[in-house]
Amino acid sequence: MEVVFTDTQNTLLDGKYLILDRLGQGAYGEVFLTRHTGLGVYRAVKRISRSRDIHDTRRREADALKSLSHSSLPIIYDIDEDDVYFYIVEEYIRGTSLGEYVRGMGRLTEDETRGIAMSLCNVLEYINTRAGLFHLDIKPENVMVTDDGIRLVDFGSSYTEDVQPGILTGTVGYAAPELYNSGKPNRTCDIYSLGMLMRFMLTGQTPNYNISNICSENLEFIINKCTALEAGQRYETAAELYRALEQSQSDNRRTTAEPTVILVAGCGHRVGATHFAVMLAAHFTLSGRKCLLEPAAEDGKSLSVPLYGDIRHIGCRGGVYTVNGITVVPDYHGYAVPMDNETYGSCQVVIKEVGNILDMQVSGIKGYMDETYALVLVAGHTFDELLDYEKAAAMLDEAGINYVSAVNYTDGRGYGGIIKEHGMKRALRIPYCTEPYSFKMGRGIIEKTIIPKWSGENEGNRIRRNAKRLWNDTFCLVHRQLSVKCKKKPCDGVQNRNRA
Repeated sequence: MEVVFTDTQNTLLDGKYLILDRLGQGAYGEVFLTRHTGLGVYRAVKRISRSRDIHDTRRREADALKSLSHSSLPIIYDIDEDDVYFYIVEEYIRGTSLGEYVRGMGRLTEDETRGIAMSLCNVLEYINTRAGLFHLDIKPENVMVTDDGIRLVDFGSSYTEDVQPGILTGTVGYAAPELYNSGKPNRTCDIYSLGMLMRFMLTGQTPNYNISNICSENLEFIINKCTALEAGQRYETAAELYRALEQSQSDNRRTTAEPTVILVAGCGHRVGATHFAVMLAAHFTLSGRKCLLEPAAEDGKSLSVPLYGDIRHIGCRGGVYTVNGITVVPDYHGYAVPMDNETYGSCQVVIKEVGNILDMQVSGIKGYMDETYALVLVAGHTFDELLDYEKAAAMLDEAGINYVSAVNYTDGRGYGGIIKEHGMKRALRIPYCTEPYSFKMGRGIIEKTIIPKWSGENEGNRIRRNAKRLWNDTFCLVHRQLSVKCKKKPCDGVQNRNRA
């Protein structure tokens, strides 16, 4: 094979591959985007230097990949070499790296994390049983999210079971501990990396980020077992891990068959009900619970999707929006939006904003309450706004409807005086927040007030285990909220009131 290959764009490779761009550089070579001049199709071409000691190993692994056929693996079209380089021509995969995808969403839900992990378990079990191959570099940049599913790419660090390893490479934070000590690769190395990848998907942070308060206990147990320091304490095979994830998924669906509905109503107009509804939705989403937000329509607008500057990702399908991982169904003024039962049923929390409660009839409110776990009454802090709150509270008290009071636009000192003067028994102060889609500080405040069953009150050992971390995370906010004597902080102030 006579190869002409330089680093210049628009240079022909083997007389048939037109180089369009350099896609990246890995541990053992470079990857180029090319177009086949005869077929007009795109191909990814990897170029690996023959001068490296790793050449023979890379060749055997490329041959092994060429014999494999799996929907989550790139197709190998050609393998060849010249006096200088070794080439692999493979399928060009259109999509987004998992790293970019997670950063765009902020973090993924348990269901999404579990689904991606199960897809990777399938392909890892396949390459190991069919070719005795270990990937050894599973990380967000080597997993592609495409329209057809998940694809595992870049086998530049992979090894086969029958090959004595030389210099091992991997990515710090994802590579198994034994690889740092020149240990022989085994299938549990990929299990470890997959566990760290699940941590990243759940948190959007570095793999060592604590997940104890943002996912279910069964998924936390699975991830901790995957990432055990001792290889013998991990799942032995990807198939075993798949079964554990499948059981976790089944258990999760049984416990979350019916979503928890939280109704958010304002005591008047422009008191921040929409703003707080978005904060609630963001909090539960960032806490690992799939959330559906139904904002009320604004006067004079046919569509109401709350827009703020912290939106990183927004998409729409069939009138249903996804904003930073939150499913948003706008109020289309009575027109129904088709949404399959699986989408709705998979939501653990539904935040439904209903607008000004003073514009509603008691019968209408009771109709909502039949399927509602909690009603949150949002009040402002001015004299007139608090008069409206008293009217709304009196109406609900007379009808025997339970509710939580949420006071907006006030600091800790003002909040203490308001709840005392107006007899608010079950209440919270809405924290100052200019980026509601990114709000994630509410566990110690919002959940304990609105949804005590999720706050840890009945979780025994779990809440004791996490008490110290929760206290450190929420100390400043709780102190400012509960102490009427605390000094006003620089970040306190009048919240943006441009949204209802």
